[in-house]
Amino acid sequence: MGTIDRLGRAGYVTRERDSADRRRVTVRPTPHAHRVVAEIYGPIVAEGQEHLTRYDDATLRHMVEFMSFATEQQHRHAARLAE
Repeated sequence: MGTIDRLGRAGYVTRERDSADRRRVTVRPTPHAHRVVAEIYGPIVAEGQEHLTRYDDATLRHMVEFMSFATEQQHRHAARLAE
């Protein structure tokens, strides 16, 4: 768990032990991590949302349909390559 240790020391995550199973640990982002993510991705999300207002519902449905197809296609071909 070296990576989790480093993220914890940097203040990005905390560990929470499961009270029913002490072997189980849940890693959760801290408020600091949420702020950093919002700082980085907030402007990107806002710009993307603004851009999407240009499209009507039918166009957005087509875009979602294509992205769903493309995602499934990538998974299918990744599995093929892994064989």
